[in-house]
Amino acid sequence: NGGSYRPFRHANLGKTVDFKRARGLLDFCLAHHDECKRHMGRKSGQQIRVIDCNSWHVIWLEGWCEGSYKPYVALSYVWGNQSKGKFKPGRQPSEKVLLPRHVPALVKDSMMATLELGYSYLWIDYYCIDQSNEQEVRRQVEQMDMIYRNSVATLIAPTAKNPSEHIPGVGQELRTKKDKLVKIGKDIYTLGSIKSDMEIGNSCWGNRGWTYQEAVLSGRRIVFGQENAWVQCHRMVFSERMEVRNEDLSLSQAKPRTPDAKWQFLGLDPRPDQDVPEQVWTHIQQYSRRELSEHKDGLRAFFGI
Repeated sequence: NGGSYRPFRHANLGKTVDFKRARGLLDFCLAHHDECKRHMGRKSGQQIRVIDCNSWHVIWLEGWCEGSYKPYVALSYVWGNQSKGKFKPGRQPSEKVLLPRHVPALVKDSMMATLELGYSYLWIDYYCIDQSNEQEVRRQVEQMDMIYRNSVATLIAPTAKNPSEHIPGVGQELRTKKDKLVKIGKDIYTLGSIKSDMEIGNSCWGNRGWTYQEAVLSGRRIVFGQENAWVQCHRMVFSERMEVRNEDLSLSQAKPRTPDAKWQFLGLDPRPDQDVPEQVWTHIQQYSRRELSEHKDGLRAFFGI
């Protein structure tokens, strides 16, 4: 169908995400892709908080200002029209605050995904920034590029219209859509459509202003679709349902592996076909198509870029 489908040997037939496979892809990128990790470890003068997914406490991330902090995962999501509570994180460096007993499904699933990936810390703006302190909000927005660039990966659930919705394949939300399979000899291949599986351009997340820079600034993204979870970095794009061979990963070190998919985001690194002003203008064009709840966020939601 005009190149919409590409065959890959099938790996995961389950209704839940294969986090072991996803973690393997992340580990390979962290170990071998200098292009993806060169932005990590940047220092900042403004501390950040993270959620400890084991204890459910919001804590200050030790070593952040010195560039020697423990790895963390970030979440990019849409709050939608759902009302917000009044969570207030601690202000003192040694202060830790327990999360509410009941957190939205998306938050709980993101914490579970973080642990399944082998990490303990998760950054979510609503819980990790004191929303009642306008001065702190401004300072954190100004370092949004470092928060997303320094994260091990950014979790994205484009199908979730608000935090009350689950992440497909994580927690209680089982994946209902099935891959298109074909048997060739003794092997089973998947014809999962990259375009139809990742049609995030039409989702609430794909049209939200704040999520544009969150995706662009992230060195690695895990996108949870209805059929697959995709691991994407600057050098490769793989699904946890694909049987990835060593030669496939080695190829990603030599040249970028980019599928013919429209959901792949532009990065901030220099491009040979564009000078800096052209790149900036391209980002402005892409961003200007997005929606914002408040006009005052027009510049703030683009500040990181």
